[in-house]
Amino acid sequence: MLLSRDGEYLMTAGNKGIVEVWRTFNLAPLYAFPACNSGIRSLALTHDQKYLLAGLATGSIIVFHIDFNRWHHEYQQRY
Repeated sequence: MLLSRDGEYLMTAGNKGIVEVWRTFNLAPLYAFPACNSGIRSLALTHDQKYLLAGLATGSIIVFHIDFNRWHHEYQQRY
């Protein structure tokens, strides 16, 4: 489990190998990255919050591009 720096987004992952992004104020699911080939043991964001790193049970690291700004603007336009 990992929070974005501003506290608006929560990233979760687990044994199913799926990283999910949630809005923190209502815990609504926002996005799910494609499943990895093994369980996820750790999550980290780069300092600029452009990339999400997932450490897998196999010892591999997967890097996802993440765009909080896009989700923020899309979400505000919908609601």
